[in-house]
Amino acid sequence: MKLEDLKHALSEIFDAANQDAVLTLESGVPGPTVSVVALTHGNEVTGVATAQRVLEGLKSGALKQQSGRLQIVLANYEILQDANDFDDLVRFRFEDMNRIWAKNGVDEHEYRARERIRPYIEQSDHVIDLHSTNRASTSIGILMGYEEGRVEAMRRHLDTPYVLLEAEKFLNGMSLVEFHQNSRKSGLSLVIEAGQHFDFTTVETNVENTINLLRHLDILEGDPADLTEQPKILKVYASGIAKTAGNAISWKYSDNPEGFDFVESGTHICDLNDEPVVVDRDTYIVMQQVEALHAGKEMYYLAAEV
Repeated sequence: MKLEDLKHALSEIFDAANQDAVLTLESGVPGPTVSVVALTHGNEVTGVATAQRVLEGLKSGALKQQSGRLQIVLANYEILQDANDFDDLVRFRFEDMNRIWAKNGVDEHEYRARERIRPYIEQSDHVIDLHSTNRASTSIGILMGYEEGRVEAMRRHLDTPYVLLEAEKFLNGMSLVEFHQNSRKSGLSLVIEAGQHFDFTTVETNVENTINLLRHLDILEGDPADLTEQPKILKVYASGIAKTAGNAISWKYSDNPEGFDFVESGTHICDLNDEPVVVDRDTYIVMQQVEALHAGKEMYYLAAEV
């Protein structure tokens, strides 16, 4: 997929959206309000390609809205809109938009974007926030709120190898979906990590997952497909935070950490901030980083199977 393809996908949504860069599709039938969010991070562009594919399906009649309101929310869209090449695509301009939802606002780019979309997130019964990862990774679901009905929906309808629970407890700041969960106390507050940035082979699975969840939530006509192989449900129990940018971490358990590596209790997994980290239970190591993009960056999450 070329940059011009992504910018075209963005413009299809943006040109039909309102002044807040939110495209609202009303069914005319009572039902939930569901927001699909793209570009919370400016370089995570598979989300806008996914949202545009869903919109195309609705326009062509291949997909039909059944009830409720569907909102396609363009968050940090200006980064893609202004890009001249892929090197211009960055996570944020001023501050990580997915960590500032509990902070006092300032007159800077991501804070203005947050205030622009905040009302739409607050009014949503369900939020699906589309992301990708900066290193090669499998697709992942990250679900806010440990409620059995929501977990069961992930088991049945989200085609990812893993779903993480309680990751919000270990973020260095409040994310968009945690803000939603805190605001609503019910409904799906879900991140889907498609895989690595610019790996456009992930778009197809992302589209299928989004459509399947929109059917589960009664937004789209049709029965959601049940999975033949259910994801592993993992509960996050720790994360590692870099104190400085750059080479804050040295991995010990592997020369090539890949993501969702399994290690046994007692394994010395890394030195972080010059301190050894040894796990005290059988553990999956999630979203490993090799270099801190900035001080306060999460370098890994540690999770155990539920």
